[in-house]
Amino acid sequence: MKKLITLIYILSSTLSFSQLSKKNDLLAAEVMMEDGSTKTGFLKDFVQPIVSGDGLISGPINIEKKLNLDTKEFKFQKTKDSDSEILNIDNIKSIIIYEDQENEEENIRYDKAKLKTVNSKYEIIDLNKTVMLPLFKGGKINLYGFFIGNTPEHVTSSSLFIPYLKKNNDEYAYIPLDINRINIFNLGSIKGKYKKAFEEVTKDCPVFQKELEQYINHLNEKKKRKERYTVKEEKRKDALKTIKNKEMLEYILQKIETDFHIAQYTEIIDTYSNTCQ
Repeated sequence: MKKLITLIYILSSTLSFSQLSKKNDLLAAEVMMEDGSTKTGFLKDFVQPIVSGDGLISGPINIEKKLNLDTKEFKFQKTKDSDSEILNIDNIKSIIIYEDQENEEENIRYDKAKLKTVNSKYEIIDLNKTVMLPLFKGGKINLYGFFIGNTPEHVTSSSLFIPYLKKNNDEYAYIPLDINRINIFNLGSIKGKYKKAFEEVTKDCPVFQKELEQYINHLNEKKKRKERYTVKEEKRKDALKTIKNKEMLEYILQKIETDFHIAQYTEIIDTYSNTCQ
């Protein structure tokens, strides 16, 4: 957790959002509607979040707005040549973007969520904000989020993952690390906010909650952090030795780095899933 606080401090001094998004004219997509129907076709001018950390932040930020995650209307076309219709976020449940139709792992799913955060007094605050969040890992608790850092399209050791936690049937997602509210004066409350967000999303399982602080402390022990780093480096070395295809190697290295960065969330989620059957 100390290393995380240091990284947040550095990034909060350097992040400027000089490159904010990737806009595509037409993207193959599947849109799941709130009424249970599904629309298959293309989304026009769909903006995917990319964050660069170059320069200085001046004043408070609204990262969901800057990344267009709070877009209210989407242009949908049944075919590449058909006229577009407007789909309102109120009527949408999920969107799947088909980056590569032959490789499901390349597809990106966005789920609608209302947002709640944790303030410095460890109170839950409704942000009155509805967004489409990119899914990282599905399960009993879904992990959503994106990376910020100096190399926007690549996850590196200096990248920071911004997480959101949400159950499938819940309308609210909770933010354990809300970069919109972080400043030099409240860095010390990060661990408490992290714990409070997990308490909210796991409150259906008192057995897990009783041990939550112990799980968090274990996850952040120096020995445990070193173990995760060692495993990551061993996987990297093995990939560099055995994978000859350049594109596949880059993909695997990115996956290894990504898994390492989100472990402090996925390991807690996995413990919850195993404890609360």
